[in-house]
Amino acid sequence: MRQEHVAARLLRALSGKTQEQMAEAIGADRSLIAQFELGLVAPSRDHLKRMAQAIGITLADMDDLLKMVETFQQPRRRPGPGTEELLEELMEKLRAPLDAARRRLLALPRPDRPPRTEDRQEAEDLWCRLRDLPEKTRLTVVRVAGEFQSWALCERVCEEALQAMSRSREEAAGLARLAREIADRVRGPEGWRPRVQGYAAAHEANVLLAAGQLEAAETGLREARMLWSSGFDPSGLLDPGRLLRFEAALGWSQGGEGAQDTAGAPRP
Repeated sequence: MRQEHVAARLLRALSGKTQEQMAEAIGADRSLIAQFELGLVAPSRDHLKRMAQAIGITLADMDDLLKMVETFQQPRRRPGPGTEELLEELMEKLRAPLDAARRRLLALPRPDRPPRTEDRQEAEDLWCRLRDLPEKTRLTVVRVAGEFQSWALCERVCEEALQAMSRSREEAAGLARLAREIADRVRGPEGWRPRVQGYAAAHEANVLLAAGQLEAAETGLREARMLWSSGFDPSGLLDPGRLLRFEAALGWSQGGEGAQDTAGAPRP
């Protein structure tokens, strides 16, 4: 990871702010902060200056912090003449912010690989390995095997749940439960998991809707909307129209037109 990306992550660690709070503090979009920290976009000096100002330090202070971090990462060497006093002076100046930074950095999760469209290809293989297993075994695999905790696999299983609606509501319900189990374990950038959870929760609610359980479906869709809205999908991978379609079907059903079967929607 380049020095600018390390600087962005370090400054947010020092601030104790979330990505959203830091973005608001510097007048930037939340997605930009996430991209800085994931190494996708290099922050400019102006961005770093505003991030430093947000926590009451200067760019010069930030540069000193980075040098100190680099010093700590290097193998210990015997200092040359005159360097001992310089290091002691610098350490004294930065002791408090460094200690705070260390604690906050330890508390921050390691940035995960951002979700990609290519993940859908891997999901096909994962689903082939799960498809013929009993439901309980599928759930166990998802709970213990990290490779199956994939957003794209969750999306794939949601699609299977839709297709199963025309065969068996029980099968569709089991697939929707599996999708939710995967969603609850998905890793990724900040805000990504609740977006995936909202997507899966909407498909759970859709099964209830098709079974005519309108009150439970309404509660489920309300939860799905809350999760979806609190989440974050910078690449626009998940189809927002899916949740809108289920909500519209609920509205039609509550209007007396009967439960709607939403099976067969195309995968985004």
